[in-house]
Amino acid sequence: MNLQLVKASLVSLVLSFTFVPSMNMAFANTCSHGDGSFKCVEFVRNLDGDTFVVDIPDVHHFFGSDISIRIRGINTGEIKNYKGKTKCEHEMAIMAKEELAGILEKANVIELRDTQRGKYFRVLADVYVNRRSISRHMLKKSLAVEYYGGNKGGVDWCKLKRQAEKKLQSDNLM
Repeated sequence: MNLQLVKASLVSLVLSFTFVPSMNMAFANTCSHGDGSFKCVEFVRNLDGDTFVVDIPDVHHFFGSDISIRIRGINTGEIKNYKGKTKCEHEMAIMAKEELAGILEKANVIELRDTQRGKYFRVLADVYVNRRSISRHMLKKSLAVEYYGGNKGGVDWCKLKRQAEKKLQSDNLM
C-alpha cells in the first residue's frame, strides 16, 4: 500500500474523532475541532479551483500536515491533463484557481465542516471562510458548477466563461 493511501486513510479515520487537546482557552473557544469539523485550519497552497492544501493545528502532523481538501458541491475546470480539454475549460480553471487562492490567502478563519474521505482519498468538506461558504461563492461567480460525484462531463465551459466575465465586469463597475 503506498504512503499517500495510508496517510489519506489515517486522516479520514482521525477526522472522524473529536480533537480538543490541551489548548489555551482563547484558542479553544474560537478554533476548536470536533465531530468532523475543524476551525482555523492554515492555508498552505491551492491546487486548482476546488482543491487546496491545509495544515490543521493541534492535530498530530502525520494527520494534520499538508492535507489535500476537496470542496464539496462544486467542480471547476481542470488545469492539469490539458489534453482533451477545451481552451475555455483551461482558462476557467486558471480563473477559479486564482479566485480561490485570493480568498484563502486573505482569510481570517478557514473552517472545514462535515469532513469525510472522498474520491481519490482526499478529504471532502464543506469549506467556509470567515463564515461564508466557498462553494456558494464560486457558483455565484460562475467559476464552478454544482457537483456531487459521478460524471463531470457535459459542461459548456465557454458559456460559463462568458457568464463569469460578465459578472466580473459588473462587479468592477460597482
